Amino acid sequence: KITKIYDNEKKYVLKAHETNLNNIYTRLYMSRVDYFLLPLKSINNIYVEEIDDKFYSLSVFEEDEQAKIDDIRLRFYILSLASLHQNSTYPIKGNDGYIDQLISFLEDNIEKNIVTLNTRMERIEHQDYHAPGEWFFYDNFSSIMEGYNLAKAHLQEVEELFKKVSSFSLCLTYQNYDISHIIINKGKIISLDKMNIAPSCYDISDFILKTYKDNVDFSSLIKEYLNNYKMNEEDKHLL
Repeated sequence: KITKIYDNEKKYVLKAHETNLNNIYTRLYMSRVDYFLLPLKSINNIYVEEIDDKFYSLSVFEEDEQAKIDDIRLRFYILSLASLHQNSTYPIKGNDGYIDQLISFLEDNIEKNIVTLNTRMERIEHQDYHAPGEWFFYDNFSSIMEGYNLAKAHLQEVEELFKKVSSFSLCLTYQNYDISHIIINKGKIISLDKMNIAPSCYDISDFILKTYKDNVDFSSLIKEYLNNYKMNEEDKHLL
């Protein structure tokens, strides 16, 4: 999806997109958040061009320092999210169907995971010999299922909560965390392919799911995020 282009002075990145992101990129520009690297505008004064039913954008290629100073990158990233959410948030009516679709998606996701877990458990029970990982799964299966049952119960509480909410806030979200996307020497975050309008908690969930395996102390970073962006109670419940 990416082609590097070189001229005598600069390097560029030509990127293919699955959808037309012009509205998203225009909203980002109008939000005046300068931490995310927008593509260059074309001669038609748009960020994404449609050519033969395909979508393309052109950006300046940026390279970061080689030094691994991840704590600075992570702090920059989380503060950039707070700024993005703060400056692009807007309310929608609570009864426009968005919340119902969101709850339904979460319910389906939980049920699919439960089916997957039960299927794995049944397979392990029918095996004569078990690998260490299978024994670990077997011994902790009840705890895992308890977690999913708690999730289902909490989702029901969330559903009841949203029945009482007349409006709900959405904002621009990045949803593409990767440490290599943080170009700290330019103060920019690249790869905006998955940027979309959604609840702010989508970005925090994406960040936690992708960092907890790396022993990142995301709890202190989330606290700093919340000090700079006042996430509403509905978003906290969804998170």
